[in-house]
Amino acid sequence: MKNSKKFYFSRFLLILIILSLIIFLSFCASAQEEKKETEESVVNIQADNVIYDKSTDKMIFEGNVIIT
Repeated sequence: MKNSKKFYFSRFLLILIILSLIIFLSFCASAQEEKKETEESVVNIQADNVIYDKSTDKMIFEGNVIIT
């Protein structure tokens, strides 16, 4: 009887540790993915004509537009 309790307790601990690792690793993966989405990058834009619309807070590029 004592051995069966010890066996079930060790099995319970093993399952608990495995579930904790799975949850922890999923949080780490989602945090890393979120970090990738928030990184900034520099973009150079050249255009023949640029218009800034104050009402919509947008820049409108017309003509030959080059993005590098």
